[in-house]
Amino acid sequence: MTKYRVYLDMDNVLVDFDKGAVEAHRLDYDEFLRERTDGVWDIRGTLARLQGLPEPELSMEDFWKPICDIGFKFWQDLEKMPWTDQLLSMMDSWDLENKTFIVTDPSTIHCDFAVEGKVRCCKRTLLRCPSRLVPIARKSLLAKPDTVLIDDKEENVADFIAEGGQAILFPHKGNILYREADYPLYHVVSELKKLEQM
Repeated sequence: MTKYRVYLDMDNVLVDFDKGAVEAHRLDYDEFLRERTDGVWDIRGTLARLQGLPEPELSMEDFWKPICDIGFKFWQDLEKMPWTDQLLSMMDSWDLENKTFIVTDPSTIHCDFAVEGKVRCCKRTLLRCPSRLVPIARKSLLAKPDTVLIDDKEENVADFIAEGGQAILFPHKGNILYREADYPLYHVVSELKKLEQM
């Protein structure tokens, strides 16, 4: 893997943004998982249903308000995903040239302090140097032939490829690989092996 610079998405790949958001809305996460529509990335519709709202989905403002009310601690305290340590260890063993970065949407459109919280999360939860964190809203700006994005959002993956980079869709309940979401590393390893052969 040393010929590629790897950009590893943070939210819903390394830390559980969805669980944090559900709990910020004071809803039960297990109930959310039962109600969630597989393959739908945007969780605002599920949150609206759980809150008994007549709207088909929460507005962006209503979605972000409880998250912003928590402040930087929302981001700082996001829980690791069950596979995070294994995924980071796997990337370390492939990445002998120290080219793996954690990339994340800074969410500053919605929350001024999100970057501060994500830096703290990187340091405290992921045990990674914050200098390895790349906050960027349009991840496709990082795309080059020798770069790989690993991300759970289909749109980010498609944009990255369109701009000339390599990308791997990380299995998640909210994308087309939802059937593989409980064991996502199998897919990631398989795709990385294909890249190694290129």
